[in-house]
Amino acid sequence: MSIYTPYRFQFDATSDNPDAKPYVSKLKWNAQLARIEHAMYPMTHQPLSNTSTRVYGEFIALPYDIIETRRGALTRKRKTVELLSRFLVTPRGYLVLIGEGRDTIACEMITQYLQGKRAASTLGTDHKDITGAISDWKALTELPSPTPPGHARLEQLTQRKHALELELKEITEELAALTATPSHP
Repeated sequence: MSIYTPYRFQFDATSDNPDAKPYVSKLKWNAQLARIEHAMYPMTHQPLSNTSTRVYGEFIALPYDIIETRRGALTRKRKTVELLSRFLVTPRGYLVLIGEGRDTIACEMITQYLQGKRAASTLGTDHKDITGAISDWKALTELPSPTPPGHARLEQLTQRKHALELELKEITEELAALTATPSHP
């Protein structure tokens, strides 16, 4: 059983689009609602003008967390494109890019990973083990672990168990409804 050490990262982005302020969030799977939720990290918002805002600060993440950032938006030919990026926190303290924008393949892989149906090592686009990768976005420091060993895995397994129990309940109800309905030739 490995001990996950939290890492501290720095974020700094400026956006000229008031409708697309930068942010950093941790992505989590909500089994009850069957969707991904964003746990927003608190950041400092510094207005630079009527439309421009700088967002900066630090955030703490554990290895194998999925982090989403928005650095603003680009507007071209009356179409606005958000500058979204999704990263995996590696055990070595790097944020490694696994998807940008509305990349449906990356979004599906992330959803499967958060549901517990895909291993972190398979999140790379070129089928390499991404957990050992490095990037330009390195943690500032390693923090002492505030959680007991295995706590993150315990949380992941508990969420997966709840999702499976919910699915089993739905199947049982559907089977009961199908067997209660008389069939006509």
